[in-house]
Amino acid sequence: MPLAEVEHRSLKLEKLISALLLLSIALLGAVELLAPEIIHLWLERGRFDAAAAEVSIQVLQVYAPVLVSGVIAAPLFRMFQIAQKVRFTYLGYFASVSFILVFGWIFVQWLKLDVRGMALTMVVNSWLTCGVAALLMPWCGIHMQWANILRYGMLAVLAAATGWGVGVGVNSYLTEAWWRLLLGGGVYCSVVALIYFLNARFLKELLR
Repeated sequence: MPLAEVEHRSLKLEKLISALLLLSIALLGAVELLAPEIIHLWLERGRFDAAAAEVSIQVLQVYAPVLVSGVIAAPLFRMFQIAQKVRFTYLGYFASVSFILVFGWIFVQWLKLDVRGMALTMVVNSWLTCGVAALLMPWCGIHMQWANILRYGMLAVLAAATGWGVGVGVNSYLTEAWWRLLLGGGVYCSVVALIYFLNARFLKELLR
């Protein structure tokens, strides 16, 4: 989906962002569901005590929404270069630094949330910077139908939330981390895939 082509550029970017939402929100749900297993099996390895592992799990779950905002922001910032609006890239970076300073002070210094506050700062910064980039798109000649993008996002949220709920139910009967990862993760992926499959006609619009 070459965004550099002028013809139908807005529609191409709209479809790209919609597809990225479907993938990244599904990945976000998996991380939120399996964060304890990810930490215990791959990161802990006997180096963390129980308290440190719990903090790591919380930080991972707090930071995970950056998976969505990050992949959306990438093509938006790329569009600044394609549209020869490089000054907007600088504006986006300036906004990002400002958000980090402001919300870093709020979450870390004022609310004393420590490392969780830093993770939350990065999440808020990522989403707000993404919002700034989206607001600048009309000045790049890009006019997307955000209502259409929202429809795909809502489908992704529904699929991820349903898969997460079923996965939590399955994992509640399991004690071993590997089984929770394999079975809980497998059930989550199956539920998300099933919901996407049931909406295949709707999703095929992204391929046209």
